[in-house]
Amino acid sequence: MSPTARLLGVSEDQLMSDDGLRVVFGTGQVGTTLAAQLAGLGHPVRAVSRHRPPPLAGVDWRAADAADPKPPPTQPRARRSSTSA
Repeated sequence: MSPTARLLGVSEDQLMSDDGLRVVFGTGQVGTTLAAQLAGLGHPVRAVSRHRPPPLAGVDWRAADAADPKPPPTQPRARRSSTSA
């Protein structure tokens, strides 16, 4: 399994599928804005960060630390918000 698939808690098939998913690492000022813009354009978006960001409309969030070589023990259930950013 690739490090990216392990980090995101998905299979290689899910990682490589052409479903149009955009993954944004980091939910600081730039990452949050980028995720909101992509979701606003109708793209499926997953934000990956160490800390839960404020709710973002249409953005699926996962907890992970890209600098940590170990996968997280469990992935929290992804959430989708209906509120706007």
